[in-house]
Amino acid sequence: MIDEIPLPDEGKLLVQYEIGGETASFYRPIDQHPPLVERDEVENLLKCLDIDSILDVFTAILLEKKIIFISKHKALLSQAINCFVLFIFPF
Repeated sequence: MIDEIPLPDEGKLLVQYEIGGETASFYRPIDQHPPLVERDEVENLLKCLDIDSILDVFTAILLEKKIIFISKHKALLSQAINCFVLFIFPF
């Protein structure tokens, strides 16, 4: 059933689906809150990358370039990506 129902656009009530004789309306709320990032995650990013590297990645994100993040430590990798998502919010 999940594959049959299309995902609605953000903030719009677009999809109505009949289930067991009742009509169900599906919508996606607009995400108005920045992602949750802890202070120590930002500190870890600053420990791993210098300011010039952070600005280079930030610039590449704003220019919509493709970026590949590589790390030996998966936890630090996830934290770094979450920090950049926070930095570009609400773009």
